[in-house]
Amino acid sequence: MKQHQVNSNPSFGFDPILRFPEVLRFTGARSRQTIYNWISAGNFPKPISLGANSIGWLQSDCEEWRQKKLSHRQ
Repeated sequence: MKQHQVNSNPSFGFDPILRFPEVLRFTGARSRQTIYNWISAGNFPKPISLGANSIGWLQSDCEEWRQKKLSHRQ
């Protein structure tokens, strides 16, 4: 399976939507349930609905989450 890479372009105001596989790689989480647990605990951004059976996360929300995690490290 070929992996696609999306680059955001701030000059166009484009904020890519990450789907579950990208979110799992981005966060290092091992399962979808981990992400759902983090959301339930208020520790991860809520997804946006993309359709009847489809969700995704704004890349900027995920990056903000990661920055908060990194800032707590220090």
